[in-house]
Amino acid sequence: DFIFHHEVRPQEEYRGVGPLAAQAVRRSGAAWPSPGERFAFVVAQGPPGSRLADVAVPPRDVVGGSPLGTGENDPSGALLFLDVEYYLARQIAPAVQRLSGLA
Repeated sequence: DFIFHHEVRPQEEYRGVGPLAAQAVRRSGAAWPSPGERFAFVVAQGPPGSRLADVAVPPRDVVGGSPLGTGENDPSGALLFLDVEYYLARQIAPAVQRLSGLA
């Protein structure tokens, strides 16, 4: 499961852009969730040098796990794909390293 679920606070409590969940809510165009409600997001591929904050999107906006193509999910016309490299390097590899260190 590549979906993160983070709790959000009232919108006015965030200074600047806020955490990834807050950015995903803004990007989704949905109404702001109630305080304490969890919001789901995934990390999509972005252009080289993208900040993580720029690629946190609602799961429904992602169509797969391959390189960027063209399409209609994104306002720019590009399909959004799961950033497989991010998940392997930042989520899966550290967990495997911790587990292998237990043996």
